[in-house]
Amino acid sequence: MRLRNGLATIVLSLSTVLGCEFLESKPQSQCFNCDDAQLPKKNNKYSPESYIRSDGYKSLIIEIDSVEGVNPIKEDDLKLVEQVLSRIIDKPKGISHKYSDVGIHTGKKVYQRADLEVLAAKYRSYDHDKLSLYVLYLSGEYYFNNIAGVALDDGTIFIFRENVPESLDKCILMHEAGHQFGLVGTIPQQRVHEDANHHQHDSNDLCVMFYKLTNPLNYLFDRQCLEDIAAVRKR
Repeated sequence: MRLRNGLATIVLSLSTVLGCEFLESKPQSQCFNCDDAQLPKKNNKYSPESYIRSDGYKSLIIEIDSVEGVNPIKEDDLKLVEQVLSRIIDKPKGISHKYSDVGIHTGKKVYQRADLEVLAAKYRSYDHDKLSLYVLYLSGEYYFNNIAGVALDDGTIFIFRENVPESLDKCILMHEAGHQFGLVGTIPQQRVHEDANHHQHDSNDLCVMFYKLTNPLNYLFDRQCLEDIAAVRKR
């Protein structure tokens, strides 16, 4: 599978491309159901165009935090995600990462949206003069539906480690980043590929934006998502 249209050619050699947010089965089954956990935006300081184009921000920082006793994504996995993204979004000054606060104590086991917003405001390092994705790995759970990951506005991502095996870290991070990029919901679809039964998820089961995970090795966007991103880059 190749993307042309002015982007570096990307060859997807893996047999399946996947992504997830909600987990409804246990990790040993290696099959995860997911519906949308992207919550409505309250502001637009970071738009999908901020992440995809270079005219606003020329670099991207991925900031990783975790609560006490929780392992964040491994650096090797994070570097693979960065390598893929660097071929897709237009950041001429590069994509980098920072492990920031590891060992945060929240005192909570169940989180509401407001709790997540408070954590992001307290621990996120970067203001809006720099483009960042803030990723916080939590213990405990969101208040409904066994959620594995939540994508909030302004590039904040929360991943609930108790519902996410480390083998799926690349998948989940790429999936949540795709929501921040506006895939299958916010940016225009060059060809309609949204799953009618799973809002803001791809109808193609070979895409990281599909609603179900079946293979932890695959974590890439499909051709139609790449075409949507390429169209935004060209505006």
